[in-house]
Amino acid sequence: MTPACRAAAAGLLRMKVFGCEECTDIVAFRRPPHGGPFYKFPPILGAQGTAPLLFIGINPRRTDTNRDLHEWLAGSPDNFERLAAKNRDEKDEAYIALAGPEPHYHCHAIVVEEVFGHGTLFESKAAVTELFLCASKSAPVTYDRLKSERSPCADRYLSEVMELVQPEVIVSVGSTVKGHLSRYFTKMINVPVVYMKHPAGLNRMSHSEKVLELQPTINAIKEVCKSSSGAVTRRG
Repeated sequence: MTPACRAAAAGLLRMKVFGCEECTDIVAFRRPPHGGPFYKFPPILGAQGTAPLLFIGINPRRTDTNRDLHEWLAGSPDNFERLAAKNRDEKDEAYIALAGPEPHYHCHAIVVEEVFGHGTLFESKAAVTELFLCASKSAPVTYDRLKSERSPCADRYLSEVMELVQPEVIVSVGSTVKGHLSRYFTKMINVPVVYMKHPAGLNRMSHSEKVLELQPTINAIKEVCKSSSGAVTRRG
């Protein structure tokens, strides 16, 4: 797939997700007060071409730190595209970054820097997607349901995300995500899956403490790089 074709395919995927309203049975998902599709994140954040790493989380959360962002995202497909394709938020600031506005993603940026070197921009080496793309104030379903029921979002969109990103390593953000992928999507996930502690448990830690807690993930990714003859580190 040429870069132009990949960009066009990514744009079509974003449009499908922006207007998606399939999960009406999940009461935790909400629409903006003025109506329109559910609050949600783009299907791919960060790299819009191929990338060595693909982080997969449970779902986006609407919190006090990103409430304005969600209102902005729901406002138009153009805003949706700007966050996805450029990693820029409503203030035109880098969203996923070591010093970015959302603490949840600081850990993702730490992993990328520790694997690929100081100063590496997240979007140059990694992308993020979610099992559920719609946003909620808390997990959209109980962990029991997430473990027992196949994600409809992943069913519809994960294969397209995989095709666009073509990751060498999947990073499951939390053990529930890893279990869900193992149970339902092993045929689709044909690359190594590495576990990462959920950032919620690390939010109050310093940068150096987070690096220490994330070291098993960092080491595991490096081991995959080594066992695949450095394929990950050679990717641009």
